Amino acid sequence: MCIRDRWRDIDLSLFNRLQDTVSMVFTKQYGFRFSSIAHEYMSEPIPVGKIDFTRDAPGVLGDETEFELVAQGAGQVHAVLCYWEVRAPGSDATTNIISTSPAATKNNFARDMQWGQALQLVEAGSQAAMTDPGHTPSKLLVELGDRLVLTTKFSEDSVVLGVSIEKVTDMDVLETER
Repeated sequence: MCIRDRWRDIDLSLFNRLQDTVSMVFTKQYGFRFSSIAHEYMSEPIPVGKIDFTRDAPGVLGDETEFELVAQGAGQVHAVLCYWEVRAPGSDATTNIISTSPAATKNNFARDMQWGQALQLVEAGSQAAMTDPGHTPSKLLVELGDRLVLTTKFSEDSVVLGVSIEKVTDMDVLETER
């Protein structure tokens, strides 16, 4: 699932070209439960869309939105994890919730296997993957406090979601301030 350059004495670097960093996939399609693997969240969770099923129509989530994130630790960002939460009308943030977050499904095998979570592998320079057919994915490494921009792109009917994530550099800040 992640970028590997070597395994023992075997050079695996060319396999990195096959890494799919543009498709959102359910963890059950990869054959595992996210809640059962060691993981570290590299940012706080954020809602990327809100839907009121009593009034919203397909396409309500729009096309493209950017969200600013801050890295909570140092390391490699392997993927963006997506899950959903449904709240009963009028309930507060802690009651009457159905969720597919890894914490909520850890002891609920049936919910994990039916809905589970979705994830999209990410890389440094995600935008390059969209435009350069010869592009080889590279590791997205962050340090504590790094600023990131998560871009979400929904299909016209809001059924399909794709994401990209980029580090904000000092140069990016200078260009937006001009």
